[in-house]
Amino acid sequence: MSVPARTVVRISVTPVKGFALIHPDEVELTLDGVVGDRRFLLVDADGKRLRSSLTAWPIVVSGEYDAAAERLRLRFPDGAAVEESALGAGPVRTWDLHGGDVARGRVVEGDWNDRLSALAGHDVRLVRPETTHGLRDAPVTVVSRASVERLERQAGGPVDARRFRMLFDLEGAPSTRRTPGTAAACASVTPCCVSVGRCRGVRRRRATRIRGTATSTRCG
Repeated sequence: MSVPARTVVRISVTPVKGFALIHPDEVELTLDGVVGDRRFLLVDADGKRLRSSLTAWPIVVSGEYDAAAERLRLRFPDGAAVEESALGAGPVRTWDLHGGDVARGRVVEGDWNDRLSALAGHDVRLVRPETTHGLRDAPVTVVSRASVERLERQAGGPVDARRFRMLFDLEGAPSTRRTPGTAAACASVTPCCVSVGRCRGVRRRRATRIRGTATSTRCG
């Protein structure tokens, strides 16, 4: 049975968890997710990760990460930009993520730490985990335009799909009963290159259990 084509209409990534989203035309998708996406995180003075669901201020900061050159550039709301090495320094230590989960990594030293702390009103450090494997709920998250349109009808007004911070916005995927962004995930990933306007070989995979707002997709 043929499956209707799903079209990627927007890609949303950010090098630092909680920062403003950027929307590239193309990304490299690996088994651990998009290369460079959510590569860094913020922690407080106690070594606990600042969760975007509980901490709103990081959204005003944007970042650009050059994985090949290992350079990170952060732009702040006052227009100032800080660019420095993206490599962590100092000893490796364990950081508290949430729910008992931990990650090993290093602080990424730079002038951005003082600026981030000033925005937060308390000590904040930028951390580079040793690996991104296991740091995300799923390597790929998706939201269908049909689900967002359903929510708009229920809410009686416009809804910006970017608020759900999903990796891919899909056109052509059906709506589901769940609210967009509630554990939407693609459980099976094959490395590929995904561009706005196409996802090479997108198809349903019957054996995969999918939660959330879009059908199972696999880029072959």
